[in-house]
Amino acid sequence: MIIEVKGYRTEHAEDKKNAVEQCWVPSINRLGTYGWWDFVELGNIETMENDYRSKVRECVAEYTIPPYTPAQAAASQEADQSRGWQTRYRAGATEKEQVVE
Repeated sequence: MIIEVKGYRTEHAEDKKNAVEQCWVPSINRLGTYGWWDFVELGNIETMENDYRSKVRECVAEYTIPPYTPAQAAASQEADQSRGWQTRYRAGATEKEQVVE
């Protein structure tokens, strides 16, 4: 998880946050070789600990999914290929661990 602690938000803070959330994190997750990543920005000192704990709980709940069966992997790969994506699935991989060639 990428954790950014902000005290003062500069004019570029929102652009940077969007780039990490919308480009970098999805790209590194699609690559699949570095585990599963997420991003949280913490800024309010009063709620920082609770905000962090909430984000961790959210990530665990969202990314804890059962392994794909071979049939599910084949169906997903077929759907990806119809979109023009080249994807392969490791045996026992979850949806979030797909690797793009």
